[in-house]
Amino acid sequence: MQKIRPFGISLMLCLLIISEALGQITDNHFEVRVKNDNAGEISNWLHTGDDLGETHSLHLSAHLLKKHTLYNFRIILESTEYSALNIETAEPRDILFTELNSLQIAIDNNKFGDQSFFFSGAGGLYYIQGNKLTIGAAGQKYYMHKWVISKLYPKRYWIYDRSPVRDIFVPYVELKYGHNQLLFKTAHSSLFTVNNLEGRVAGKFHFSGIGARTYFDLKLSVERFNIQDVDIELEGFYLTNITQYQTAYLQIGTRINFEHVAVYTQINKPIKKYLDNPLIKYDDMELQFNYGFLFVF
Repeated sequence: MQKIRPFGISLMLCLLIISEALGQITDNHFEVRVKNDNAGEISNWLHTGDDLGETHSLHLSAHLLKKHTLYNFRIILESTEYSALNIETAEPRDILFTELNSLQIAIDNNKFGDQSFFFSGAGGLYYIQGNKLTIGAAGQKYYMHKWVISKLYPKRYWIYDRSPVRDIFVPYVELKYGHNQLLFKTAHSSLFTVNNLEGRVAGKFHFSGIGARTYFDLKLSVERFNIQDVDIELEGFYLTNITQYQTAYLQIGTRINFEHVAVYTQINKPIKKYLDNPLIKYDDMELQFNYGFLFVF
């Protein structure tokens, strides 16, 4: 397990103190998020990010929060690539990869009221493959490197090797139970926290587990330059299936909210990871950088 550097802790605390934590989106919205372990010169400065390990993912989701007075409906698509150098070939840029794809449909009754309890239930399917370039994360990274990155950084091209592994399909269900609490509210700011317990039962025990999640949202109204709010989210997460693994992370991010559009960026610091999962090879402990866009309707 890698240690969190004192600089990283100081950065997270300073961002939390001087900024406003991410308020929850309570309207219907679409979300697009890209996650990558390489943020260019920022990664070089932090001595992290090499386009290997957990290297790239795309998240697409639709959240219907006003469709029903009691329940919310969500559909989530996500694809993540994990890659490592192929040490059995002569070409130093050959890689082997695993692509983890997930489709999830969820329902919950979380309307973000003060001192309110909520539940969530979801069903999903993991699709794992490592032998072809798809429209998922593996194909996205490959063509981004081929068409863009390799032109700017000639040494960062990749050659994808076909793997003999078979495709794997893993159904799963998730259940969550949580609590919302407003810690304080003024005319122009509020601090809100959400905590929940969760469990996942999957067709492969490597993806089953129980865990907890907590995050704080400190919101400040801005109302300048067409900006309504500026937010930061601080989130902690822990999951384990007791006999095989523990995984945990700390995440902090800033979001700017306009009337119908919001943009955000986040830094995700892994604290623990299940690095020996035989179904997800080539994982690592590097920082992850999220870049997101929301369209509110």
